[in-house]
This record gives sequence, C-alpha cells and structure tokens, in this order.
Amino acid sequence: MNDILKEYIKNPQDPHHNLTIAKHYDSIGQTAAAISFYIRTAERCTNKLLQYKCLLNAARCFSSQGCRSNSVKGLYQNAITILPARPEAYYFFSSFLYEQRLYNDAYMIACLGEIAEDIDWSDINIDYPGAYGILFQKAISAWWCGLCEQSIDILEDLQKNYTMSQEFKTCLLYTSDAADEEA
Repeated sequence: MNDILKEYIKNPQDPHHNLTIAKHYDSIGQTAAAISFYIRTAERCTNKLLQYKCLLNAARCFSSQGCRSNSVKGLYQNAITILPARPEAYYFFSSFLYEQRLYNDAYMIACLGEIAEDIDWSDINIDYPGAYGILFQKAISAWWCGLCEQSIDILEDLQKNYTMSQEFKTCLLYTSDAADEEA
C-alpha cells in the first residue's frame, strides 16, 4: 500500500492512481474508501468505459453497505447515461430494483437492458452473467407485475436455449417450480 500511496501523492489527479487505490480498498473490504476512489476516478478520467466501470463498482460497494439505496440508484442511472448501449448497468439496476420490491421498475429496466447491445462485456471484469441475466430479471419481475404467461415463456426459453452458470440454473429451477405451483 505504501508504494500505491507514494504514486498517488505524486499526482492525486491521475485516474490510474485513483483506480489503483480504489481496487486495493475494495479488495480488503474497505468499501467506503473504495467508493470515494472509484468516484474520483470516474470524475477525473475521460475514458467512458472506465467511468462506467467505476460507477458500477461504486454502486456495488454502496449496495453491500445497505441503507444507501438512493446512492445505488443514482450511480446505476449515471452509468446508464454514460454508456446506454451497454447491458451491464441495466442488469444490475434491475436486480437492485427487484430486491427493493419495485417490480414494475425492475421490469422496465430489464426490458430496456434487453435491447441494449449484446457486446463483449468481459472487458470490464465485473460479475455480469451475460444476456441471460437480463432475460432472467425480466422474467422474475414480469411475474410480480402480473405478466405470468410472459414470465413462464421467458423461463422456458432460458431453460431450453441458454447455457447458464450453476447459480442461475438453480434459481431458474426454483422459479420455474414456483411458477408451476401457482399456475
């Protein structure tokens, strides 16, 4: 950490130094400090992809702290305005809204995310599952919006046509079973 701080002190406006510190604090669970440096990086760089990534990471850190829903919401909204054609912020924002039980908002954001470009998202190294994540968010929020048939159709499509992580497969099976019981 001393070397990181020495470089930062030489030029505290350098986005690279701010990002290095943000990542370090994030890696040791110091989310308050990490947030500060993620936001500093986003404010000080001109690279839109880096700004976007920093806002997503700051939102994730705030979310992990709890009781910061307005901050999380604002960061996701800002990320979407920076790169509206990328799908990740829509996915994370929809997931966040779903957790807040704002199902109509979660559904709307998932629908917007569904039309975002299907691009190589691996370049920002965040925990984004891929296109099936947006569809899953749309399906589970659709259910709570009274769009049960649409929800079931999406869940069946996911089950038949997508290769998903084990976590999503488990959620999908649980969700499909619950939908079958309700139907």
